[in-house]
Amino acid sequence: MLKAHMDAVESHLVSISRVPENSGHSLHKGTPREAFIREFLDGHLPSNVEIGTGEIIDSKSAPKQRRNQFDIVVHRRNYPKLDFGGGIKGFLIESVIATIEVKSNLTVEAFSDATRAARSANQLIPNLTTSFQSGYIPPMILNYIVAYDGPASMKTVHGWVAQVYPRLGILQNQLPSGDEQRIQTPAEAIDAVFVLNKGLCTSTTCR
Repeated sequence: MLKAHMDAVESHLVSISRVPENSGHSLHKGTPREAFIREFLDGHLPSNVEIGTGEIIDSKSAPKQRRNQFDIVVHRRNYPKLDFGGGIKGFLIESVIATIEVKSNLTVEAFSDATRAARSANQLIPNLTTSFQSGYIPPMILNYIVAYDGPASMKTVHGWVAQVYPRLGILQNQLPSGDEQRIQTPAEAIDAVFVLNKGLCTSTTCR
């Protein structure tokens, strides 16, 4: 049931993404496609999280400091946020669960930009004291790329990891062999890349 539903949603997203194709400006193509992903998330995520767009800050962030703007930020509702106007928010690192960069066409340059932004987000430092937790809590922000189109083979996307990470000074650590240890080991930058109707890649596997 779950797979059939997600397959249908994926086909729907690809279908409606063709609507902005006749636009003459890339922004007019990309913005509606971001909205389609946001609508999907709004309809499927639990009510204790919210979808936003903007920057992520920690206790050391300074005014006017250069920061990345993320297409989609999944954050907990019960935390405060900064309103910069125009729908752009500043999210406390403690509240952020995941970021998603939406690409109309995934290229190595777009992958590199998203990787750089994800690395910056992972270097922010939460200021939390936790006495109790329930369920799985990721060890760090989860960073994803969702693309409507991309290379013919997901193996090409996987090959970009070895090409881009060293150029950005990102060292890939050996993942633990046990499942329990592996899910508690944060990714260095990108957790997964999804290209609709083609597949997905993590830093270690593609399918």
